[in-house]
Amino acid sequence: MPEWERVSLGEILEQDVNYVAEPEPRIYSKVSVKLYGRGVTPDTPVNGADLKMKRHQLAEAGQVILSEIWGKKGAIGLVPLEGSGALCTSHFFLFDIDHTRVIPGWLELIFKANYLEKQLNSGAQGTTGYAAVRPKHLQAAEIPLPPLPEQRRIIARVKELLDKVEEAQGLRDEIRKITEHLTNLTGDSKFIIGQGELLGDLVDIIDPNPSHRYPEYTEEGVHIISTTNFVGLDDIESTSAKKVPRSFFEETLGKFNPSSEDIIFARKGKIGYARRYPSASRLAMTHTLCLIKIKSSKLDSSYLLHLLRSREFIRYLLETMNDNTGVPTLGLGVQYRTTRFQ
Repeated sequence: MPEWERVSLGEILEQDVNYVAEPEPRIYSKVSVKLYGRGVTPDTPVNGADLKMKRHQLAEAGQVILSEIWGKKGAIGLVPLEGSGALCTSHFFLFDIDHTRVIPGWLELIFKANYLEKQLNSGAQGTTGYAAVRPKHLQAAEIPLPPLPEQRRIIARVKELLDKVEEAQGLRDEIRKITEHLTNLTGDSKFIIGQGELLGDLVDIIDPNPSHRYPEYTEEGVHIISTTNFVGLDDIESTSAKKVPRSFFEETLGKFNPSSEDIIFARKGKIGYARRYPSASRLAMTHTLCLIKIKSSKLDSSYLLHLLRSREFIRYLLETMNDNTGVPTLGLGVQYRTTRFQ
């Protein structure tokens, strides 16, 4: 924000210059600083007796750690609690934070956003041919620094949003597991999700144009759609579609009172495209589509839509396709005759 103060990191970070002259012959923990602000994590422990490099530091939890070599690629972060006492070579620099001016969580947001990469890379390249990032480059970099209460508010808000993202990712993983489970429940070239009930026993599969001839188009009437009117995953853009007489609709698809619980399914050309019939709409359909109307309380329309879109179901349909016209197409009976539900 424009009203926020901008400060150089040298005002709030003081380099830790305490070094270990020679590591003891014991096991030390180590940390790894990830690129692009992805944080600091534990690394493989090391025995001090095996180290040829003598100049090291011992990190403290909460310190800022900067990679000399990869700081130009955002390798900077906060030492985690489990990193306390970790042995760091002279290729890393440690800094103490002035807690009276900045909350560590604010710096963590800065680092995770990789906000400093351009400044650090520019500073390093501008002084040497080898783009090593030195403490002076970090301390010269500038960041926005709101007042402490504002820092706390922003940190809390970001945590709240990240919790929601984590929850959404958990739901996505659960959906993926369910989808994989459905995909794996197959056998004998039949999509088995149940106890032997034919899909045809649970739904009516309606041909919206039994003559398979394109009707006469009119200026007034009912829009007639095909897959060319499908938009995205779920929508239908019908306003640009041609129109057919209302009588055509009423004598064919209109007799079945289509509703948003019904599924439009592509049986020719773009096989497997599926979406709900638009609510509060009157749409005629070409014979490249069919309407699937549930007639059993055992079957939920959302579940049916998911099934019709599934990779395994489409694969099964393609194995049964009738290609006698030279165009990929599926007969209505063939599509569903051997498909079973649980």
